Amino acid sequence: MQDFETQADDSDLKSVETTDALERSKGLLKYFLKRFILIVSFGPGVLGFLWLLGRVIKR
Repeated sequence: MQDFETQADDSDLKSVETTDALERSKGLLKYFLKRFILIVSFGPGVLGFLWLLGRVIKR
């Protein structure tokens, strides 16, 4: 009769879950970065955004 180790399977499953969470967080970060760039580009513009940021930091 052969004995099988289940510990290796559990660790593989955890690494897959961690990889999925990492991929999801990278995708979410990329999405928010794209949205931020889109808003800055078509909103006040880069210079307007930097001016606004400077005003907020001065206070």
